[in-house]
Amino acid sequence: MIKKVRAFVSEHLRSEGMTYLQHLVYALKLSTRLSISALCLTIHSILPFISPPIGYDMESLKDILNEEWSKRVDKSP
Repeated sequence: MIKKVRAFVSEHLRSEGMTYLQHLVYALKLSTRLSISALCLTIHSILPFISPPIGYDMESLKDILNEEWSKRVDKSP
């Protein structure tokens, strides 16, 4: 079981072209950004007169995710 998980993780890192540490930092940055955005948008949903800060609004999130997706698509064979 552990060998299968290790092989899966190794293959994923290889396919992304990252080391474990690079992947960890990348994933933590993206998840932190999304978590802050979720909090800002939750506050906005309750108090609509408070706009989410630029960079954490829906339009910015869309741009960030599209940019990340295009990097993946460009990298694929």
